[in-house]
Amino acid sequence: MSDQPINAPVDVSAQQADRALAAALGGEPEVTSIHRLTGGCVCTVLEVGIRGAGPVVLKVSEGNGGDGVDASLLREYQVLRYIRAHTSFPVPEPLGCDISGESLPFSYLAMERVPGLNLGDGRGEMTAGQVHRLELDMADAVADLHRHEVPEFGAVGSEETWPSWGERMAASLEESARDLEPTGRLSPDAMGQLRRVIDATPRLLADCGEPALVHGDIWATNIMVDDGRLQAFLDPGGLFAPREFDLAYLQIWGTVGDAFLERYHSMHPALEGYELRRGIYWLSTLLVHVWLFGGRGYITGAERLLTDYAELLAGS
Repeated sequence: MSDQPINAPVDVSAQQADRALAAALGGEPEVTSIHRLTGGCVCTVLEVGIRGAGPVVLKVSEGNGGDGVDASLLREYQVLRYIRAHTSFPVPEPLGCDISGESLPFSYLAMERVPGLNLGDGRGEMTAGQVHRLELDMADAVADLHRHEVPEFGAVGSEETWPSWGERMAASLEESARDLEPTGRLSPDAMGQLRRVIDATPRLLADCGEPALVHGDIWATNIMVDDGRLQAFLDPGGLFAPREFDLAYLQIWGTVGDAFLERYHSMHPALEGYELRRGIYWLSTLLVHVWLFGGRGYITGAERLLTDYAELLAGS
């Protein structure tokens, strides 16, 4: 998994941070320090120190008032508020968001600074016992999030719903195919296989389960730990999707192991055929990474999955 920046970093002065936090927190906070945090593939992520108070996080993008990244900041603010209102799943407290561009030359989301390090940076300092305990705590948290059920597939804050998750995933794969076609990063054979997989995806995902609230992007950099203990999950996508959507993402990057899965499945038993469906979720993720980053590893992984599904479909 890559955390290399997609967009150029945004420079924020202390005076600009003062104005953003005054709007988000009220009063007249005095900024004492600003430094970049790791991660931040799309937005610039800053830790801002405040005199007489704990630090806060500012996620900023250079645009304002438009779609794309700016809209994603507002959506993240809404998703954080929704999760904190409806579940006990640990996410940072959202403090404020402004994408209007009326007072600052950038859009921002202000939120609580969760203590500790992300798991990608902190795992090397953890004992085997701490890793095991963390996996159990993560399983409890994710299982609790997944208890929030809804009647239709969709997303927090959106009026659009999807009557079929398979159709939704097929549309996502189709979008990836359109993005990748002009890049030439996948071979012509692989692109032909992808078209056949897209056609079969609604059937392959027919028994994926009912919609529940999922995070949608859980990997090591989006998990905060402190002294080996779980603190929070960052960057929730806020989808109403099959529960196994989160499990597939946790597994593709090796974020969790058997301890997590055993604990989780004691609360939400695995559905038959998950391993077959998991490959579709992995393929979707890999294709996005092929488009965004290139990289032989992503390309090889995607083409291997496409070959596997081509053989499966040829025999069905």
